[in-house]
Amino acid sequence: MNTLKSLIIAAAAGIAFTTGAAFAEDAPKAQAAKSAMNKKGGGYGKRSLARFKKHDTNNDGMISKAEFNAAAEKMFAKKDKNKDGKLSKDEFSPTLAKKASAASKAKKN
Repeated sequence: MNTLKSLIIAAAAGIAFTTGAAFAEDAPKAQAAKSAMNKKGGGYGKRSLARFKKHDTNNDGMISKAEFNAAAEKMFAKKDKNKDGKLSKDEFSPTLAKKASAASKAKKN
């Protein structure tokens, strides 16, 4: 019985050790990916932080629902080029509209 317990404990320790080593090995890769993401404005990079501060209009370190909705209203108004209160595919995303058009043409061929 003690031998079985010892084997189970040894196996668990081995799994924990190798898992930890694998995570440690991936840590530099994860850090590099995080750094690249931050340079592109992802995560808590400079651009993301600047956008957050822009929308945190009362500077309390949080974006309230009212602040969020105000930012969404501004974005919608900016995208609604013809001011009809609706966003077409072109207004929402010119890239999306081009992809949808290309997909439609591909289906016809």
